[in-house]
Amino acid sequence: MERCDKDSIEGGPLDVTLTRSLQQCHLASDELSKRDERDDEFWMPDGTVIIAAENHATSARHLFRIHPSILSRQSPLFKQLFSLPVSEEDEVIDGCAVVQLTDEAMHVKKFLEVLYDPSALPFERYDPQTIQDVSGPLILAAKYGMDKLRDRIIQHLSRDWPSTLEGFDQREAYHAGNPRSDPAELIHLIQNLEDHLPQETINKLLPAALYELLKTSWNDALYNGGGGVKVDLLDADNVRACLVGRERTRERMKSFALYRVTISAQEKERCIHRGVPSTGSTRGGCEESVAVYWMEVVIPNALRDGLDDPLKFLVDTFIGQNAMLAMQADFEICASCCEVIAAKMRKERQRWWDCILSDHMRS
Repeated sequence: MERCDKDSIEGGPLDVTLTRSLQQCHLASDELSKRDERDDEFWMPDGTVIIAAENHATSARHLFRIHPSILSRQSPLFKQLFSLPVSEEDEVIDGCAVVQLTDEAMHVKKFLEVLYDPSALPFERYDPQTIQDVSGPLILAAKYGMDKLRDRIIQHLSRDWPSTLEGFDQREAYHAGNPRSDPAELIHLIQNLEDHLPQETINKLLPAALYELLKTSWNDALYNGGGGVKVDLLDADNVRACLVGRERTRERMKSFALYRVTISAQEKERCIHRGVPSTGSTRGGCEESVAVYWMEVVIPNALRDGLDDPLKFLVDTFIGQNAMLAMQADFEICASCCEVIAAKMRKERQRWWDCILSDHMRS
C-alpha cells in the first residue's frame, strides 16, 4: 500500500498532516518503543487502530487504541484514511495500524472523551475550566472536519460568552459572586481557530471577552501577573488591539461626560414638575435639576468609574433602581423624567456594546 499522507487524503477542509506512521523497522505485536506510553482510559481491547500523539509534558509518544468508527462516522478525513488497507511499511502495534497525529496528546484525550461520551457536552455553564476543557475537542473537530461536534461546542461557548448585551448582563449578574473565566483563554482559542471558523462565528464569541479585557487592569496584568488574565496567551496584535480599543472607549466616555442629556418638549409634557420652579431655579420642570445632577454626579463618576466599565457606570448612574431613587430624592427629578433619562441611557448602553467589536476590528 502506498504511504497515506496529506497528499493522498482528499476533500479535507484544511491542510492537515495525518499519516500512517512509517518506521525503519516493522514493530512486532505487543512491542512498544521506549518513548511510547499507552493511555490508561483509551486503550480498548477490541480497538482496531492506534492513534499516536505527542505528550509535550513527558516528551513521550502517547498511544490511544480505539474503534475507528468513532472517528470515521463524523470525519470524512478519518473515514478515507481508515478505508485504506494496511501495508508492510505501516507501523503496527498489537495488530493495529498506527496513525500518527501532530496534535497534543492532552487535546486528543479530551477529544476522545467527547466522542465516546456525548453526555460530556454541554459543560457546566460559566465554569472557569470550560475553555480549557473544550479547547482540545473544538480544535480537533474544526481541524478534521467534524462540523456537528464543532457547532455543538461553539453553541455552548456562545452561552458563556454571549454576543448580545442582554446575555452579557446575565453573565455579569452570575459573576457578581462567582469566579470568572479568563477572557485571554478564549481569545487564544479563537487565535488557534481563526482560519477554520467563519468570521461570523468568531464575531459572536468576541464581544464579551473583549469587554472583559477592556475592564482589566493592564498594569497589573502585564507587570504583576494580576487581574485574572493570562496576557501571555495573547499575541502582540491582540494585545495592541485590546489596548487601542480600551483607549478609544476611555476617550468616548470623556466625550460623553461633556454631553448632557436633553429632554424634548414632548417629553417635558409628562414632567410632574412642569410649571413648578425647581430647587434654586426660576424655570419650571426638571431641566435645571438634571443639569445639577450632571455636574455633581455624572461627570465625576464618568471620569472615575466610567472610564474602565462604561456599561456598569450607565446602570449605576442612570438606569438602576438606586440611581433613579437618588435622582428623585436628592435632586428632585420627577419619576417621569427619570424614566425618560433611563430609556435614553439604555439606548446609549446598546451603542457602547455595539462599538466593542468594531473598535477591536479597527485596531
